Amino acid sequence: MTNLALAFSRKTVAVILAAVLLAYVLSILFLVGIARIQDQKSLAQTTQFVRLLLQEKESWIEKTVSDYADWGAAYKHLHNNVDVSWAYERRNVGANLLDDLSIEYAAVFDAAGREVYSIVDGQLMKEPAVGAIRGVKDLVDRARTMGAGNAANGILVAHGDPVFAAARVISTGADPSVVPDGAGVSVLLFGDRLTHGELEQLRKNLGLEQLQLVEADRDSAPSDGNVLRSSAGDAAFLIEVMAPRPGREMLHAIIPSFAVIAAMFGGMLWWLGRQGTRDAYMFQEHHRSLRKTAHFDAVTGLPNRNLFTQRLRDILSRPDTPVSVLFLDLDRFKPINDTFGHEAGDFVLAEIGRRLEATTKAGDFCARLGGDEFVIVTLERDESSLHRLCKTIIQEVSADITYDAHELIVGVSIGIALAQPNDALEDVLRRADKALYDAKTSGRSRYRWYSEPKPPERALA
Repeated sequence: MTNLALAFSRKTVAVILAAVLLAYVLSILFLVGIARIQDQKSLAQTTQFVRLLLQEKESWIEKTVSDYADWGAAYKHLHNNVDVSWAYERRNVGANLLDDLSIEYAAVFDAAGREVYSIVDGQLMKEPAVGAIRGVKDLVDRARTMGAGNAANGILVAHGDPVFAAARVISTGADPSVVPDGAGVSVLLFGDRLTHGELEQLRKNLGLEQLQLVEADRDSAPSDGNVLRSSAGDAAFLIEVMAPRPGREMLHAIIPSFAVIAAMFGGMLWWLGRQGTRDAYMFQEHHRSLRKTAHFDAVTGLPNRNLFTQRLRDILSRPDTPVSVLFLDLDRFKPINDTFGHEAGDFVLAEIGRRLEATTKAGDFCARLGGDEFVIVTLERDESSLHRLCKTIIQEVSADITYDAHELIVGVSIGIALAQPNDALEDVLRRADKALYDAKTSGRSRYRWYSEPKPPERALA
């Protein structure tokens, strides 16, 4: 009986030990699987965030060349007959592009497609230099085909680096003092080269171990969002990121303790539950941090274009929730950047963001779309209330802004579009943008409602 009990006891102990060992091995495998999933998610999210930042660079260069191309003075001094003194020596379209905007390439192409003015790394070129870059001719031709009011953009390759470039037909803009001469069209092109130094600075800002662009085979490179392809189709760059590895960090924290936990079965359950909860919380916070960074503007702290689009689309899907969409574009902002630099520009944008957010009520929200463009979505529908809101916005934005002992003044133009539930998002944005265009063409610090174009009158029979 005693031997039977002893055998049973040994067998029971062996079963328990085997169960503990099996639970230990399964727990290790389970944690390794979780760590791999966490690391994969972290890599995917970080890579996507880097791609979003590069897309902002694409949007910024397009916005910048549009600002210059629609400048009446640029039409007078760059179209057909280039005034080098005005452009380069007086730093209107010269070394200031590199010093203030980090734009390495600028060129003007006349109606015959000839490169008649070019700046490379802040230096005036005596001979054509930009047109030789692969893909420039195609970009200029596309801009010429699109006509005034639209910019063509793409990625060029110079010295092995990708160049975010945009081209646009030079026009008189909204300047009534400049009259088109009708002698063909000229095209202005800007290019911002993404150098190794800029990537290194971006890596440091994001706290990444590694961030680089590796030139890949253009035919075998994947077609996902982690690849930058040149507009000429002759090169591709793979975005390689060494992202934070919360899973690996979790394993480094847990595995050494498992040796003790395996010998202390009771303590193992308590410790594992506590550690697992803490690591899950850390991963959740890390995930939230990445999502917040990808949906909010770094300069103003306001929602960015992606989050604005999501919120407005959600509002339009709700029944009985009509809203008003106000598109805002700052007046006289470009001279601040040109004169005082990007730090002053960012300071002004942050202050404007605070002022705009202060004008919103519960249920409304404000966002920055990029550059000097903002948007407010409000539940206000009453015309008199919207009048008061627009006047308040213009008054608040136009108040002096003190920066480094200088009093800076900007204005704002506003386009208003009324939206009904189930309206298509694209239609609402188009109407608001059209109203903003009407406001800007009628003068500064104005606001305009969108109105449907009148049908053509038919002659009586």
